[in-house]
Amino acid sequence: MQVLGRHFVNTPAREFLGSVFYDVLRGRLAEHPLLAHDRQELVDAVNGFASVVHVADAGSKTILFGDLWSGSVLFDPKERIVNIVDLEFADVGLIFADVAHFAAHLLPTHFLCNRSYNPIADPCPETTVAFLQAYRETLEAEYPDAYRRLVSPQTVGLSAVFFGMEIARDVLTGYWCRCGESPSPKDGELALSCECADLLLPFAADFIKGKTSFFAMLQ
Repeated sequence: MQVLGRHFVNTPAREFLGSVFYDVLRGRLAEHPLLAHDRQELVDAVNGFASVVHVADAGSKTILFGDLWSGSVLFDPKERIVNIVDLEFADVGLIFADVAHFAAHLLPTHFLCNRSYNPIADPCPETTVAFLQAYRETLEAEYPDAYRRLVSPQTVGLSAVFFGMEIARDVLTGYWCRCGESPSPKDGELALSCECADLLLPFAADFIKGKTSFFAMLQ
């Protein structure tokens, strides 16, 4: 993996993450009034995450899809065939990136389909539990050496931070929660409400600060 890591590095994707993901997220976290009392702690957590994400021990790295979410997965229920599309973010990195990214899209989708759902009271709904358990069981059973190498306390900790960052970014940029004069979402957006931001932002902030995590299920 050390040799592969030197050659299979997606520099454009990493530059995009640096400028569009980390920079935008830091700015939005610093500006949002709901997060005013945690502003510096959250920005410091994002800075800390960005500083270690690509320099962690090469022995714990693997090939990543890089943008794993439900929109990238095509499933044929009759043939039980799964295809994954859109590989422009494929890279070498820590396994948490794919796991946490997919989980970060499962939870708001659950919110969308269950409007009475409160993520603070129930941080790990059944859809997220099912995904994390299936991921761990499959990896451990079929690739035990990779499982032992890739799933570590560091992985679990980074998974939680990235999960919170991904949800916060999507909420703050209007993907999941949309407020304002126009109730109509832009193409590709799922409009919920301002109320969802009030619930999801504190929830995401606790993960970014490392105060909570359900990714221990991976171990």
